[in-house]
Amino acid sequence: MTHSDARWEGRTAEEWRAQLAAPAVRVASATTSTNDVARDWAEAGAPAGALVIADTQSAGRGRSGRHWWSPPGVSLHASWVVRPPVPARGSADLGLLALRVGLALAEALEEAYGVATLLKWPNDILGNSGRKLAGILCESALTRTAPAHVVVGVGLNLRRPAGPPPGLRGTAGSVAGELGRDVERSRILGPLCARMLVLAAAPTDPLRAGELARWRARDALAGRRVEVDGRDAGRALGIDATGALLVEDGARASRVYSGTVRACEAMAGRPWDATGEETR
Repeated sequence: MTHSDARWEGRTAEEWRAQLAAPAVRVASATTSTNDVARDWAEAGAPAGALVIADTQSAGRGRSGRHWWSPPGVSLHASWVVRPPVPARGSADLGLLALRVGLALAEALEEAYGVATLLKWPNDILGNSGRKLAGILCESALTRTAPAHVVVGVGLNLRRPAGPPPGLRGTAGSVAGELGRDVERSRILGPLCARMLVLAAAPTDPLRAGELARWRARDALAGRRVEVDGRDAGRALGIDATGALLVEDGARASRVYSGTVRACEAMAGRPWDATGEETR
């Protein structure tokens, strides 16, 4: 639920709208899920680029309906309304959108805090420690040809939480933990929102050469042996322009378009094991 007098990091929704040059912003101190609020708002006609921010969520979720831990005062819980145009091939590709959002978030984090980040296909942002900093959830309302709208949810750990659940203590990280100092939550919004406003009405065409190069420079899986849905799939070679994960097993190469991916081995310079797609 949103309220006109609610504040996030000391500012109201109208103050954030003006500062971010966003078409519309809603702020809540607490809600079930920012994706739920954004979905209802989109169905009521919210424009592309409309943003929902909440300090805490009672029913935050990741991919496949997994629970997303959302303590107050620690993370960014935000969702954007995206309205991609109908592409020539007749349907929007949400996988490509998620990859672009991941790249936008990684670059925004680097701009805002100077923190080094890695991208773990398809939708996770990791620190150099291998701990998960953020996840992305894209949910769409479909028409016969393309999504009427897409809600893009971002959960980003900025500060170190007190007393995380036992299952997250070895895998969930934070920007503050990566840097060894506290950070201002609000600093990320400007760089991230500027990038999201570009994506909010952009077509979901295949990745361009520049996007591929920037994504591959942060690829956490390339060169490592991986499992897909619990099965040894081979060595990850990176992604292609369609957003598929390329995997080589012996002389055979294949494309992976969905699934839970786990790295089975460390690489030189990256002494960690990214143990699951949804680690938070």
